[in-house]
Amino acid sequence: MWWLLLFVCACHGAPTHDTFTVSAPNGPLSVWIGSSIILPCSVSPAFTASLQVRWHRPDKYKTPVLLYENRQVQEQPADPQYKGRVSLIGQLEKGNVSLKLENVSLADSGEFVCFVAGDTWYEQASVHLIVKVMGSPPVLSVTYGGSGQVNITCVSDGWAPQPNLTWRNNGVTEIPSQNHHSATDDHGLVSVTSWLVHSSSGSKWVACSVGLPEEERKESRILPYISGVDTVELERILRDKEAEMERLKQKSEGPWKEVFISFLVLLLLSSATVFVLYRKGFIKCKDLKEAEAEYRKQDKLETESLLKTQSEEVETLKKTITELQSELDKNKGEVEAHKQQITVKLDRIQRDKEAEMERLKQKSEAQVKELEERLIASGAKVDRLKQESTGLLKTQSEEVETLKKMITELRSELETNKGEVEAHKQQITVELDRIQRDKEAEMERLKQKSEAQVKELEERLIASGAKVDRLKQESTELRSELETNKGEVEAHKQQITVELERKLRDKEAEMECLKQKSEGAFPQNHALLLTWDKLKGFKESPNMDEASVQGNLRAKGKRVQCVKPNRDQPLNTYHFILCKDPFSSGQHYWEMRIENKLSWFVGVCIDTLRGQEGVPLTLQNGCWLLCYDEDKGFFVNTEPITPLQVTISFKILGVFLDCFGHSLTFYDAESHSLLYTFHDVRSAHPLVPVLSPGVRDNKHILIL
Repeated sequence: MWWLLLFVCACHGAPTHDTFTVSAPNGPLSVWIGSSIILPCSVSPAFTASLQVRWHRPDKYKTPVLLYENRQVQEQPADPQYKGRVSLIGQLEKGNVSLKLENVSLADSGEFVCFVAGDTWYEQASVHLIVKVMGSPPVLSVTYGGSGQVNITCVSDGWAPQPNLTWRNNGVTEIPSQNHHSATDDHGLVSVTSWLVHSSSGSKWVACSVGLPEEERKESRILPYISGVDTVELERILRDKEAEMERLKQKSEGPWKEVFISFLVLLLLSSATVFVLYRKGFIKCKDLKEAEAEYRKQDKLETESLLKTQSEEVETLKKTITELQSELDKNKGEVEAHKQQITVKLDRIQRDKEAEMERLKQKSEAQVKELEERLIASGAKVDRLKQESTGLLKTQSEEVETLKKMITELRSELETNKGEVEAHKQQITVELDRIQRDKEAEMERLKQKSEAQVKELEERLIASGAKVDRLKQESTELRSELETNKGEVEAHKQQITVELERKLRDKEAEMECLKQKSEGAFPQNHALLLTWDKLKGFKESPNMDEASVQGNLRAKGKRVQCVKPNRDQPLNTYHFILCKDPFSSGQHYWEMRIENKLSWFVGVCIDTLRGQEGVPLTLQNGCWLLCYDEDKGFFVNTEPITPLQVTISFKILGVFLDCFGHSLTFYDAESHSLLYTFHDVRSAHPLVPVLSPGVRDNKHILIL
């Protein structure tokens, strides 16, 4: 019982001055891209003598983010991407070894390891960093879905980490939607897409907002309304109108152009005059002679009223043009976020203008016809009015020409905006194509929806004669593309299935291995289960016996390596070195660094093998070994050999010899994972550590 009491006292006693702990925050830290942050890490108790601080990423131990050694920060080795961006914040004498990281980039996301080492002890802790990036405002688009329904799509990209997306009706009621999708590009930025089906409405808007948790959100709004006019048909009508305007323009370039304009303006003035007199009550339901008499009586008043009315109309027209110009400038800003919405509005405005122009044309023709009849009966009056309004007509003609030029410029600018809208449509089409490739899980639903749309298009094609051939060709191409995508999805599904089956087999093998290890971790008669901290309390650093070297090995200090490596020679037990001090009682733990080697073995053997040559290191000869060979993998030296399913990659190997429990255990010292345990390690002779770097490479093994 004396050894049990000694062990308990050693486990519960106070730690020596050579041990310490390293602590860091448990939860992740977040920071905006381009800013600075401090990654906290502290050592307790604090010390500075022989202090080594190594900040590194989990897979880059040899190229650290920052290395503090020999009382200064070392320039080499170091990761080049952190040069000039990292520093220790000071106060090392107080145990503060926190790292300051400046100009944070998206590549800095993930885990940082704070590794602290002294002469005989080391500890480490990890800090997880999340880099946040604010993405673009959401872009909304509306497409017709049939039966009074529209499909609304919301797209936003350039986020990190993945944001959340919310739909709201009139900015108040949240609209549930299950159709969310996200994708990550090569730079680690996330784009999100969502769509929903909504009732068409021209008054109640729908909002889509995107943002990170507890951060500012970006929102866009749109009216869930789309015109029923076919875009292709509208473009054809516009082209016909432009051709007709060009034809009329060419006709108007004859010698009678000025006469026609003067006559038309005169008719409009006369029509306006009659309309004003009628509204003021000067003209009532009388015969033509009485109306003419009253008209002559109010001649002077009519002329003044006419001039005033025309001036007001010119001012109104100028104001209208100014308002149109202002509205056009406003629309320029809205085009960036709502270009598809502008197309719908332009279509509606164009139809309203055409309807208004047609109505005015019919009204003007009726008024002109009436005025022509009156002018025939009042020729003298027309001559006088022509003479009095010659100067006015000239002025009005110049103003009309100026207004025409302004209207032409506005139309040209409108065409330019139309080109920008088309370019944006093409850009959105390309983006939607990219998103389409990512929607593998939704392909079947999209196929059914596309087939319904194709059927609807075919029905519309039957009614629209001239577009039949073109739309049929487009539907054929669409079906072909859908079939191609379906084949790609099926191939990808098969690839994913194979990969999942392989991972499942690997996981089952790993679970079986862990089960075997857990069942044999300690012998049944060993009453004490050691924690990792207690295990490290038995840590030693054995010294190599250079005189015991056998084979093509060279030892110096605590390192050993092969001097004449042969990559084709398999692992054997004739090249090894023993340590100086044998063990006959107690519990002993030591560690070795083994990196990127093609073959090696580590374990213990009886001390009587020292000085004997040509003796194979087998269990029968008193040797218990953990071996690795590039061709065989991990195994132990049983007869026959027992292969091990080791799925983790480790750099530091821990060995624990329990002379009381008659067991030898191997650990991955970095992850504290059990590798294998020999349970019946019994010998009448003392045991001594033995190791071999193999003969397939010249990389060394280091006893820590």
